[in-house]
Amino acid sequence: MPDPLKPAILLYEPVGDKLELVGVEWFIPLATGIKERPQIFGRPFDGPMEGHEPLLPRALHHYDLHVWIFKPNPRGLFAVTNPTVKCPTGGAVHLRPAAGQARAASEALSAAGPR
Repeated sequence: MPDPLKPAILLYEPVGDKLELVGVEWFIPLATGIKERPQIFGRPFDGPMEGHEPLLPRALHHYDLHVWIFKPNPRGLFAVTNPTVKCPTGGAVHLRPAAGQARAASEALSAAGPR
């Protein structure tokens, strides 16, 4: 069971010379031995799927769930992509979470309520 307070990945968008936090992602590789589709906040993860090259090797099969809690997404809170996020050539910027940021993300998602 994924920990709601610890998303595996924070999603940032480059804005000028800074990075702005736009969302979070829970990520569970199949190599962990997971047998059933995980879910969090009552929402099933997407997958299983191959890794997203060039950021992840294609052989890294996994489940994931994106949550766009810091930048509105016209496709919905749990959509795989957010067309309003502008990425540099080569894809999005993913960084590991810091404890305080993960807690803030979880609190923001809880406050948003079910979608």
